[in-house]
Amino acid sequence: MADRTCSLCGKEFDFPSGLSRHQKRKTNCAVSGARLQCIHCGASFTRPGNLQRHLRDSCAKSGELRQHLDGAGVTYNQHTTNIGQITINAVTIAPFGEEKIEYITRELMADIFNRHLAQNDDQGRKAANGAFIETATRIYSNMEHTANITCYMPSARSKEVFMSDGKTWIPAPITDVAPKMTNATINAMVDKQPFDPPDRIEQYSNLLRATFENEDSYKKGAELRAVLAENKRKLERLATPALPGPGQPA
Repeated sequence: MADRTCSLCGKEFDFPSGLSRHQKRKTNCAVSGARLQCIHCGASFTRPGNLQRHLRDSCAKSGELRQHLDGAGVTYNQHTTNIGQITINAVTIAPFGEEKIEYITRELMADIFNRHLAQNDDQGRKAANGAFIETATRIYSNMEHTANITCYMPSARSKEVFMSDGKTWIPAPITDVAPKMTNATINAMVDKQPFDPPDRIEQYSNLLRATFENEDSYKKGAELRAVLAENKRKLERLATPALPGPGQPA
């Protein structure tokens, strides 16, 4: 029977050809057939939307979770299934300042430096700006590392930035947030600066020198506004709860 039973969902078929068609579907059976379980009361559901409505409106044990929803919390839709450790539609955002950047490698930084040096003939301020903004984007606005999207602005003209504390969004002036983002970005550029090929080391050094010369400007936040505003759109695509905007409570 092993050749007629799906190893993911346990469904049995009369013929091996039926199992083959089942496994080739575009929607993975482990996802479409999963029972989604409420982490508070144990109730199970077949659709993520039904579980989310239960968490929002019905579960007697989810009062704390509803407070997070009302306050634009970032971990409201985590849940488990009875198939392995699958987590569906889960979004976990780290606290601001605790971003993990092990994926920022020397090879990646060499690619960033080389591209911006090639795009800017002066190999100075413009190349430094481009490399700085791309590095900040790679750290704080990376859809492959969504836990690091720890801060956003409702729009590029907003006066406030909203920072994650791991549970909710806390408003702060950009003058408080931008210096920390700048320090982390420049530290990554320095720590992972490329040293190969040797004939480019002087250009890399010039780019870093220009970055340090621009540091005070970066800490005021003008160059980071576009990154922060784009984060609002990315967080919305990740299906986090309604995010606070200007004049709304966090």
